[in-house]
Amino acid sequence: MESDHRAPQPPPTAPVSTQAGERGPAWLRSLFHSSTRRRSARFTTEGTRFVLFTLAVGVAAINTGNNLFYLLVAMMLSLIMMSGLLSELCLRRIEVGCHAPDFVYAETEVALTLVVTNHKRWFPCFSLRLVEVVAGRAGNRPMHVKHLPPGGSVLISLSIRAHSRGRLDVQGIQVATPFPFGLFLKRSFHSKPISLLVLPNPQPIPAQALARIAAAGVSRAVGRRGTGADLYNLRLYQPGDDSRLIHWMSTARTSQLILRETEAEHHPRVTIRLSTIAPPEADEALERAVSVAASLVAHFHSHGFQTRVCAGARIESSSHGPDGLARLLTPLALCQRSWPDTSGMQADGDISASEWNEQTSPEVVVLPWTSPAIASRYAHAVILFDTSDDLTIGVPDETGPRVPA
Repeated sequence: MESDHRAPQPPPTAPVSTQAGERGPAWLRSLFHSSTRRRSARFTTEGTRFVLFTLAVGVAAINTGNNLFYLLVAMMLSLIMMSGLLSELCLRRIEVGCHAPDFVYAETEVALTLVVTNHKRWFPCFSLRLVEVVAGRAGNRPMHVKHLPPGGSVLISLSIRAHSRGRLDVQGIQVATPFPFGLFLKRSFHSKPISLLVLPNPQPIPAQALARIAAAGVSRAVGRRGTGADLYNLRLYQPGDDSRLIHWMSTARTSQLILRETEAEHHPRVTIRLSTIAPPEADEALERAVSVAASLVAHFHSHGFQTRVCAGARIESSSHGPDGLARLLTPLALCQRSWPDTSGMQADGDISASEWNEQTSPEVVVLPWTSPAIASRYAHAVILFDTSDDLTIGVPDETGPRVPA
């Protein structure tokens, strides 16, 4: 008869790690990870010369057997070791806070507000250099913090330049120091992902473009009776009219009750449309078209127009507040060039002809590339601006390669 009792199984043994950072007590592992994570170092020019000189002295000590050379080599090696340890201690327990605005205009500088805090209790920080990291590359204009006491904080402004519209993704802040002897440049990376919206920078509209806008009658406002502050008409008082609207100066002059009629507050409307259909070689023309469209949006917005911006499939309308212009420029900042497929020109994301007929606001269309099909598609627009040639503002000549069908 077999026994039901089984021999106890030995407990599973934990896997033995062969990595140096996972052996030893907890404080040693913490020190190892904090000292190797997101750290890098490179020799400075002086450091390279110092190391080469140390090697030369070491060779001389071996060849001559002179104790003075051995002492000198030991001192130089100790300086190299102390430089690495002190620079590492300088960068430990540093916290970097980063604040940035919501948007910035292209070809302008934006200031990142950095708050650098030293959380060490006894050791200060010396000669810190802070620079932004964009697309894996550090900037070339660092800000310097000469001294940061233990437990202290400092507020600095780091300026970066936005070169093109779209999204500017700042991956983080790099902190470097050559302390104490300038032999190494020890660097530490602090991940602070920030995405800045880079808007196209509006430019002054040329006089010929303003003349075309005036000739098209886009800026004309039609006066009508309604509630407002401006005077629309004076007429005789009729029973049932509001007595608060009596114009007493005219009444005293004519000896008849004269009523003041006000003009309705009228906000003219306009739609700025940017076509994004262009061949791959028309990127420069598209950027000119974006700049022209941004300038038109800024012009109409500053003159009190209710503006609607359409760039490809992105649509934005006027909004109140200090960021109203920035909201209107957002579709222009994020639009991408598109090329129609075999199904037609659906890549542009424009509205259909029936929606055009329902619109009451005049349309101003900016084209980066023209063809007979595109010209006929926007034939109902009040004004067409073509940027497919070298001119900033031109007239579409309705020539060019046909859109593939």
